[in-house]
Formats: sequence, C-alpha cells, structure tokens
Amino acid sequence: MKKTTLTIILTSILAFSVSFGQERPRLAKLIVAKAIKEKVSSGDIVRKDRPELSDETQEQVNELKGKKEALHTKLKENIANLGEGATREEIKEATQAFKQANQDQFDEIKESREALREKIKEARPHRQDRPQLNMSDELKTKVAALKDKREEMKQSRQALREELKDASTEEKKTIIAEYKETNKAKHQEIKENALALKEEIRDNVETEATRTSDL
Repeated sequence: MKKTTLTIILTSILAFSVSFGQERPRLAKLIVAKAIKEKVSSGDIVRKDRPELSDETQEQVNELKGKKEALHTKLKENIANLGEGATREEIKEATQAFKQANQDQFDEIKESREALREKIKEARPHRQDRPQLNMSDELKTKVAALKDKREEMKQSRQALREELKDASTEEKKTIIAEYKETNKAKHQEIKENALALKEEIRDNVETEATRTSDL
C-alpha cells in the first residue's frame, strides 16, 4: 500500500474516532498525566480505589467495547476495498457513507455509553464534605486585608495595561520599568504576608480534615 494512501486511511480512522467522542489527547494533557503519575508513584497523591462494577455493568462495558471495535474493523475493511489508488476525497466519501449506513449503531453506542457513565458515577464512593475553617475575628481581619491589597495590585495592573495600549515601544519599556520599581515593595509585602498568614492558619486553625489554606 502506498504511503500516501496509508496516511489518508489513518487520518480517516482518526476522524472516525473523534466522532465517537474519543478526541486525541493533546500534548498538554499528556504532560499533566505524566506529572500526576509521577506524584502517585512518589506517594504525593493517593488515588482512591476505583469503584467496583457489578458483573452486569462490567458485561455491558465489554459489550460496548466490542461493538465499537467491530465498527472500526468494518470501516478499515471498506477503506481497504477502495484500493491503493483511492484519493483522499474517495476515502472521505466512503467514511461518511459508512457512518450514515450505520447511524443506528452509532446512536445505540452513544446511548449505551451515557447510561454506563451514570452507573459508574453512582458506584463511586461518597466523598465526605470537609469541615470549613473556623477562624478568629483577628485572622478574618488579616485575610480581608490581604485580599484588599491583592485587589489593589490587580487594579494597578489593569491600569498599566490601559496605559501601554497607545504607548510606543520605548515608552512601554519606561512605563513597565517604573511600574516594577514602584510596586516591588508592595508585591514583596503581599508575598510575605500571605506566607506568614498561611502558616498562622495552619498552626492555629487547620486540622488534617480541613482544607489546606490557599491564600
């Protein structure tokens, strides 16, 4: 089989998979998945046990998988029957014709997938609600003050963006340099206050059952 024809076939199969909702993972997703896997291996993240499916549900999952694989196999056979000289347009038309001819099966698979998703969701263990932090009035005041300072910095950044819109390249360099110098101390103060306040909350309020403070 020619390389060009093989490429077209693989592209059509990929498009067919996307129509099933099986989008090809993007690079960012793969990177995140790898990072999570490493954290699980190191013990930083503890995965909950997967929900145990009933024999009936597992049988339905296997049946659905078999139906999808059967359709993929039929599609590949149809494309192969076009011959090595098939054009991209011919393969596209054959793929669309196959989807239309088997629309009932597509709809059945989609409905079954939605029903199974609900069953699997119901089988998940109930996640207990974490108790909220019970902070003193003093801590609440400190948190509110920190949020006000952060909001002030946010507004100053918005003002900076507006000022930069109509500025020339040289003017932008000057404006940004002045902004950094003017707000350097404020930024450092907010950073230090946030770290200190986080430690204070952890030492005096939080327990293993409460949420980790995220200031």
